[in-house]
Amino acid sequence: MAIQNPRADVTSDMSIIPDITEEFQEKYLHCIGNLTLESLSDNSSKRNIDFNGKNACYFIKSSFKCQNQLGDFLDNGEWTGSSINLRTEKLIGFALE
Repeated sequence: MAIQNPRADVTSDMSIIPDITEEFQEKYLHCIGNLTLESLSDNSSKRNIDFNGKNACYFIKSSFKCQNQLGDFLDNGEWTGSSINLRTEKLIGFALE
């Protein structure tokens, strides 16, 4: 979800992302757990598709494993600080291995 403006670019379904509070911006927005590998052209083509649409059409079919697993980190169907922390831990563990 490597984006600068999550409300504009991640999804048109605002129910899956938290309110973008100052705390969220400081702790999670640019955290490794909230980022994914993406070519510029692929990122541009996804635009305002909601998370479920992106997951079904792009992420689970992606050649990047880091995108295939994004849905696994949803917290009760939402992308939260907890989701980002869990994904951060998994990415760090993978890098250390």
